[in-house]
Amino acid sequence: MKLDRPPGIKTSYLSPDAPQFDQTNLASKSYKSGHIKIRPARDKDSGYIIQLSKRVFNIYGPYDKMVTAWLESDSTIIIIAQINRQAVGFAMLGDLTSRFDYFHSPELLALAVNPEKQHRGIGRMLLQEIEKKAVETGTNRIFLHTGVKNLRARRLYDQNGYSPWEIKRRFYAAGQDAVVMSKEIRIWNLL
Repeated sequence: MKLDRPPGIKTSYLSPDAPQFDQTNLASKSYKSGHIKIRPARDKDSGYIIQLSKRVFNIYGPYDKMVTAWLESDSTIIIIAQINRQAVGFAMLGDLTSRFDYFHSPELLALAVNPEKQHRGIGRMLLQEIEKKAVETGTNRIFLHTGVKNLRARRLYDQNGYSPWEIKRRFYAAGQDAVVMSKEIRIWNLL
């Protein structure tokens, strides 16, 4: 079952036989500057996602077309982090069926947090919630690409159990190398 929404951001599942995207058990957490809540993306979030992507990923080259394609894809799960009803970050999970010699292995396409809201655990919350969504699709492994020199992101992924898989030379449009990372995810890892 797909979410009842108008065209635009499409949220679906990575496998037609996989469980539905459960919107009810998304995380929330309070901290001294506000309350962080994770929710499914809505149509009106597309502008925010594109703008934040330009802001944080511009070092890697133009992301506009790629992010727009991910937003419009029937195989992308998108979640939003918000504080006091204001979006402060997002994560996107896409279908990479049969990639990396693993059948039905999704990829964390993007994870971004507003620079002024970083270092508050928002990225970690988004990562943990997108992993739960991946498990709901029936997968047991997740992949991602990040810049070899993006040490902050690599540290987040390392601390959350991701391991380097391979290096892809000149992967990004601006010529940077990427490290492919992966993590075996099981329901008991996420409890």
